[in-house]
Amino acid sequence: MKRIKEDTPTTYVLPKPRQVAGATAFSFEGEVAAGPQVSYQSRIYSFAGPDITLSARSGYAAKLGVTGIPPTEAEIEASIFLALGLTGSAKLTLLRWDLLDLTIFQVGVRLNLLEYRDKWTL
Repeated sequence: MKRIKEDTPTTYVLPKPRQVAGATAFSFEGEVAAGPQVSYQSRIYSFAGPDITLSARSGYAAKLGVTGIPPTEAEIEASIFLALGLTGSAKLTLLRWDLLDLTIFQVGVRLNLLEYRDKWTL
């Protein structure tokens, strides 16, 4: 009992709340495109073979981003584009089911006709 009574008092450290430094950001991004697509399907015994697809599209793409920690920043990107694409794939079908659908190659070119970018600090 003597040892417990003569022991030094316990000191407790209380945590001090601090504001955590960090970044809050969100963005919206989207693309709308339309255009013709031509496909060639070659089948060996009507169930296996290559497919080749050629497409041409025109469209609009946009992105809006905001960072919420002061200083608040907002950024916008928008573009109007033309795109050409060539895709080659191998397919294996049995009755109505696709057993294998493998893309062998995909080549594309995108040409931006009009592009707009701006950044603001609020």
